[in-house]
Formats: sequence, structure tokens, C-alpha cells
Amino acid sequence: MKKTLSFLAVVVLLSIFAHQSQAQSLYTDTVVAPSGQTLYYYLASAHLSIVITFPGTNASHWPTSFTKPTDTLILPDSVDHYGTTYPVKKISHFAFKECTDLTSVTLPTTVTEIGTGAFVSCTGLTGDLVIPDAVTYISPDAFKNCRGITSVTIGRGLKTLHNLAFFGCRDIAS
Repeated sequence: MKKTLSFLAVVVLLSIFAHQSQAQSLYTDTVVAPSGQTLYYYLASAHLSIVITFPGTNASHWPTSFTKPTDTLILPDSVDHYGTTYPVKKISHFAFKECTDLTSVTLPTTVTEIGTGAFVSCTGLTGDLVIPDAVTYISPDAFKNCRGITSVTIGRGLKTLHNLAFFGCRDIAS
């Protein structure tokens, strides 16, 4: 009876741990974007998709050992992760925060969510921003203070656009 209870306790603990880890990433790694910059990502275990993320543990500032992307940034539609290709589905919270030398960004056609502050204070972004059809959710402050963006084309799939997503983007005319 004691062995059965011990075994059941281990099974319960393992199932709790497995459930909690589904929401966590399996890996953190880097990939070179089609435009040449180093990107940081993790494999989201629950959805088997790639999340482009912020390098480090504190999104309040970029770690000095990492290089911020500059100029034109083209994000990939997919990432080859140890021999398996996964789609890029999310740009994480603060992924490109204060990358002030970014001048333009091309979002992947596969991305469905743009996280809070993903491009906050990327003051060098200028011109047109195209949100692909696959994007269904744009979080608060996603493009906050990207003052050089002059127009935004929003894809057909968007279901939720937070009212502060483009706060401080004073040059958007259309």
C-alpha cells in the first residue's frame, strides 16, 4: 500500500510539473535574421512554435553583452531549431525595446501576436508598417513612441488591437 501511494504521489508531482512546463519555453537560442541581425528566440512547448524574444532576464534594459538590431530588420517566417522547422508565431514582450537604430521592420507572415512593448521606443522606425494577415492580437504599447511611422496597413486577421498599441506615434496619417 505504501509503495502504491508513493508511486501515485510521484505521478501526481510529475504531471503537475509537466503541466507547468508546457507554458514555459523548452529552449533559448539565437538565429540570424534574413537581414543579418542576431535574433533571440525560444521554442514555445505548448504550441511548438517560435517566439522572438528579448535577450536576457530583465526587459528594463538590454544587457551590454548583446547587440541591438539596427537598420532594416526582416524577421523570418520560420526557424530551423536543431533540424526541425517551426513557424514564428509571436514577437514577445519588449523583444525590440528601444532599438532606436531600427529604421524599418518586416514582420513574418506567420506571426499571430505582437507582445506588449515589442517595439516600444524604436524611434528610428520610419515610413510604412505592414501588419500581416495572420496577426490576430496587438498588445498595449506594441509600437509606443515609434514616432517616425507614417502609416500602418493592418491585415484582415486582426481581432484585437489594444487602444494604446500605437500610443505616441504622432506621425501616423493613415
